[in-house]
This record gives sequence, structure tokens and C-alpha cells, in this order.
Amino acid sequence: MKRFHKVSPKILLICVLSVAVVSVTAGVALAYFTTATPAVKNQFTRGVVDISIDEPNGSSYTAGSLDQKVIKVVNVKHDRSVPAYVRVRLVPILRRTNGDGSGDPVTVTYRVNDTFWQTDGQNEYYYYKGALSPGKSTEKVINGATVTSVIPAGEYLEIQAIADAVQTTGGAAKEAWHMQYSNGTWTNAS
Repeated sequence: MKRFHKVSPKILLICVLSVAVVSVTAGVALAYFTTATPAVKNQFTRGVVDISIDEPNGSSYTAGSLDQKVIKVVNVKHDRSVPAYVRVRLVPILRRTNGDGSGDPVTVTYRVNDTFWQTDGQNEYYYYKGALSPGKSTEKVINGATVTSVIPAGEYLEIQAIADAVQTTGGAAKEAWHMQYSNGTWTNAS
């Protein structure tokens, strides 16, 4: 007759607990690897900046004398989905009556509407003070202009307004224009 050794209760408890731990671990691993969650479709809507220039008085002026003052009204309208920073450049061009540029130099002094616009310090660009909301228009850029050089006979002055805009987030103005807007003022970010 065979004799069985009595198993210690401690060893029996350790064996039972080991089997339980292995069973639970296997069950958790099986549940983790076989459970699938439904796919979620993320929708991203990109912001769009779209501006247009409004020049109710047109862009062409016939100047007859030195220091002639002209009224130049330029507003910028933003038609899309995200707030934008706006800048405008005014480019004076002398044109012949057939519309070709003459290449003759012309000097124009602008009276900036500095309540709403700020020059870059070199009078090349005029920066709108603040973000332009979608569906809104800026205040006029300048209060007027004075032609400070003689316009030759048979030519006329055209002041072209060139505007561009960037979104207000993500450092776009700093990256594109090397300028940044803070506390109501534009500063050079270079």
C-alpha cells in the first residue's frame, strides 16, 4: 500500500493562489487583446483667411499741381472663418493714358489713420491694430494723401492698395511678416 505524504497547508495555499493568479492574468490578457473599440472619425475644420480690398473712390487720380491732396479710402474686408491680422501696402504708380506704367518716380505722403493702423516704421506697410473678425471690415487705412512730386503731362497717379492677412494664432504674423502684435502695438519680431 502506498503511502501519501501529507501536504503542508502552506504549500497547498501557495499552489492554489498561484493557479488563481495565472488564471486571472490569462483572463485579463485575453480580454485586453480581444476587446475592440469602435473607430472614431475625427473631424478637423481648417480656418480660412480671405480678405478683399474696398476702394469706394477708385485708385486713379489726376494730379494737376504739386502738393495736390487726394482722398484715398481703403478698407479691408474679411469674409471667412477665423480672425485675421491684416496689413496693407500702398504703392504709388505713374501711368500713361494708355494704362502702361511710365516708370517715372513719384512721391506721395500719406496721412495714416493711426487710431486703427500702425506703420512699420519704414512706411512700407500699414498694420491694422487688432484682429479682424470674420464678416467685418477695417477702418480706413489713411485719411488722405498728398502728391509731393510733379506729375508729367499725359500721366496720372494710381495708388494701388495691396493687402494680405494671416490667422491670429500659431505665430503666423511672426513667421510670415517678422512682426508680432501685443497690447495694441505691432513690433518687429526679428
